[in-house]
Amino acid sequence: MRRLLAALALVVLVGLAGCTGGVVDQNALEEPATYDWDSSAEVSVNVTGGSYQSVTALGNQSNVSLFGPGEFGGESAIPVSAVQYQYPNGTVVNASAVEVAERDDRTVLEAPRSGGKIAYRATVQSNRLFLPVTVNGSYAVTLPEGTDVSLPVIGRATPGDYEADRTGERVTLTWSNPETQVITVEYYQERNLYIFAGLVGLLGLVAAAGMLYFRTQLRQLARRTGEIGPEDGLE
Repeated sequence: MRRLLAALALVVLVGLAGCTGGVVDQNALEEPATYDWDSSAEVSVNVTGGSYQSVTALGNQSNVSLFGPGEFGGESAIPVSAVQYQYPNGTVVNASAVEVAERDDRTVLEAPRSGGKIAYRATVQSNRLFLPVTVNGSYAVTLPEGTDVSLPVIGRATPGDYEADRTGERVTLTWSNPETQVITVEYYQERNLYIFAGLVGLLGLVAAAGMLYFRTQLRQLARRTGEIGPEDGLE
């Protein structure tokens, strides 16, 4: 009995240790990064591979609260890295000047003052961007090269009132002033679109062949039934 209680106590302690570990990693916060501070959008997001970089114009506020989908539903704080802050005069400082803390299932980035711009890097899971709406104004999301959201079956972006710029090598989605709490973007590799089209075509050929076989069998059955006739069937 004592061993069972000791084992249960150990499990509880391990669980509590995992819960209190948090998502703030000081070494990750101070990682180097190069940001585009000159975007005209209030929030500019550059998605590359398995991560994205975000630059947010704070306006009259001094912090942003970030979150993502929780492991068991709901919302949870997210780990961030390469945090930087640009003062209104253009001076850029690293994470040592920014307070980063986990509060109420949120990762809060507190700048030294209101105004200016704050930047960070976070992860993207399975070609799906989950972006909290943290300030008022326009949001611009640039997708990785060779990706898109235009085919509804395998790609989408919400809210749906965005504009897509496809003039360059990468697609940029822009929202003028989203009124939702979150922007989600599910993008796909354009080369996968050809695979998807090939599979659809193959399924169409299989369905057509099956229908042709079924109609042939029906015709043969009808022909045989006509050849036997009702009187021959009674002999």
